Formats: sequence, C-alpha cells, structure tokens
Amino acid sequence: MTDEVARKEVFKAKMLIRNGTEADLNEVMDLVASCPPLVLYDDFTYWVLLRFFGDCCLVFEEDQSIVGYVSGVASTKQEGVFYLWQIAIDPQHRGKRYAASLIGEMIRIARDKTCHSFQFSIAPDNEISLRVFSRISKEGKLPMSPIGKITFIHPATGRKEIETLFEFKI
Repeated sequence: MTDEVARKEVFKAKMLIRNGTEADLNEVMDLVASCPPLVLYDDFTYWVLLRFFGDCCLVFEEDQSIVGYVSGVASTKQEGVFYLWQIAIDPQHRGKRYAASLIGEMIRIARDKTCHSFQFSIAPDNEISLRVFSRISKEGKLPMSPIGKITFIHPATGRKEIETLFEFKI
C-alpha cells in the first residue's frame, strides 16, 4: 500500500467521541485489558461508571469500534477539582493523537463543571502517559505541576502502588 493510499484510508475512517453507556461495558473492559500496565477493574466498577457517571466517561470510536476510553470524576470533597481516573488507547491506534483528543474533551467537561484544577496521576514507569500529558501541557499552554505522591498497598495482593499526582490549572 502506498503512503497516499494509506492516508486516504485513514481519512475514510469514521471517528466519533461520545459519552460511554452501559452497552459499552464489554468493549471498554476488553480495551482496558489490552493496555497493560493499566489496571482492569471488575465489571461492576465499569458498569457504575458508565451508568451513573456517563457524562465523565467517554469512548473514542473508529468505524463503530471503541479504540479509546477515558473516565474521570468531579470531586465532591474538593470544590473545583476534577480527577482523570483512567485512559486507554488501543495499542494499534496509538500515535494518532486519540489520547490528546479524549483528554481535551475531559478538560472541556471539567471546565463545564466549573472546575479549575484538572488532576491525574502517572506511575513512575509510565513514560508514554508522561509524554502525552507533557505534550498537552505544552501545546495547550496548561502548566503541568506535580502536586504530590499517591502511595498505597493493594489490600488483596499486598503490592505497593506509587504514582505522582499532577495538575493542570484550567
């Protein structure tokens, strides 16, 4: 396939970002499972998110297949704070800026909810996420600041989790 034919095929793809629904449960879980080291939570967790927080759960469809997912929540304890909880992009669709598109939509949602702080955490070994968020920071003129560490021990496995908590002022 020539480069020109490949480019035309990309532009033929039908792409859509929309709110997630309960009907997306299996596809979202399959996507997250295909994106290690992301944690795949149980089906009930995703069902709750998609059913009750669908305005903060987005899916990215390409040709009617879910190739991206992002979820977040507006804090009920810290006024004006929005936390991006999980983002997954199908490994075969990385490098297409889908993550940036989903994060941009989540920032818009956070602003619509009158949030001024957009927080997210990144594991120390997750260089891909760090690059994506750093690029968004630079291109969107959103200063990215580390604001703390998240450390906890997983109760079931005993595994210690450490992530850096970051913030964009929006």
